[in-house]
Amino acid sequence: MLTHLHEKYKNDVRIIYRHLPMGFHRGAALAAEAGVAAAEQGKFWAFHDQVFANFGHLERADLERFAEAAGLDLPRFRAALDERRYHDSTIAEAASAEALGVDGTPTMFINGAPIDGARDDQTMERLVEAHLARSREIVKAGIAPGDLYALLMSSAEGDDRADPSQIPSATTIHVELRGEDRARAVAAACRRRDAARAAQFAGHLAGDPRKLATLVCAGVGIRFVRARPRSS
Repeated sequence: MLTHLHEKYKNDVRIIYRHLPMGFHRGAALAAEAGVAAAEQGKFWAFHDQVFANFGHLERADLERFAEAAGLDLPRFRAALDERRYHDSTIAEAASAEALGVDGTPTMFINGAPIDGARDDQTMERLVEAHLARSREIVKAGIAPGDLYALLMSSAEGDDRADPSQIPSATTIHVELRGEDRARAVAAACRRRDAARAAQFAGHLAGDPRKLATLVCAGVGIRFVRARPRSS
């Protein structure tokens, strides 16, 4: 179904895959890490297709066989699994899913809106068409196409909400940052190594949100201090 949508809508649809290894599913955690290792080599979907073509086979030897069939550099792939290099990132994705109330796979969202239950190709086409129609109207209102996704995701929940520092401003549409978004804006700017934008938003932070953003920024070598009023 995802392949069908991608082939039909080309660049009008971007498919983002998130991992949710279920605790009861033996081998799921390592398979998720293997998927990220394949993505790091630019071959996620080729590896994904191998895994689903051999459903239920998730032993280490199976994963290496799928990686070879997908054309991965096997020494790099094996090293990533040996080091559990992507363990933390897959756990973070699972935590994000659970925070959104996702308790099973597969689960789909379109622009942050959940899709309940399995849907056939025709139903998914109608849903995508409705979202595309809304997007076209927003672009007509003055939002640049490159800013569209950030605006659409401004009302999403949790970490899937758009980076608030990138939400466009326009005379026709105004998005007001929520309080906690300012800390996320600082962290997002630091991850992009944009110290100037980080400092811009950091000036409005205090307490725990500031501490959290400060830790993220320090991790990439960016530090900022609160401006202090001069004493007379």
